[in-house]
Amino acid sequence: MKEIGIILISHGHFAEYAMKSAEMIVGKQENYKIISVTDDKDLENVLSEIRDAYKKLKDEREVIVLADIFGGTPCNAGSRMILDGCDITVYTGFNLPVLLELLLNRELPTEEIKDKLEEVYKNAFININDKLSSQKTEEELSL
Repeated sequence: MKEIGIILISHGHFAEYAMKSAEMIVGKQENYKIISVTDDKDLENVLSEIRDAYKKLKDEREVIVLADIFGGTPCNAGSRMILDGCDITVYTGFNLPVLLELLLNRELPTEEIKDKLEEVYKNAFININDKLSSQKTEEELSL
C-alpha cells in the first residue's frame, strides 16, 4: 500500500522544524508538504498553498493534515479543504510524538493510522511531577 500524504501547517516555522526534528529520529521522508503561515500571508494565500500541496500529494490515498492550533489560520485552511470535499483528515494540536507516530505508520490503512494518532496524542501530554510522585509512592509501598 502506498504511504499516506502529509501536510504540516503551522504559524511561523514550527511545522518545518518539527519535520526536521522527526527526520533526525526516523530518517528522511517523502510525500509531504510544509506550509508556514507567516505575517505576509492571509487565509487566501494559505488556502492556495494547501490546495497546491493537496493536489501534489493526493494519489490513491487520503491526505492527513496536522495543524498547530484549533481555530487558527492553519486549522481554518484545513477546515475549508474538508468543506470543499477534499479527501483529507485534519488534526490540530500536533506535536513531535504525533508526527513520529504518523511517519512510522504511513503505510497502514487510514483508519488504523487515525486510531494510532489519537491514542498517542492522549498519551503524549504527561505531568512528570505526578508520574514521579506515583512512582515514588509505589516504591514506598513495595518496601
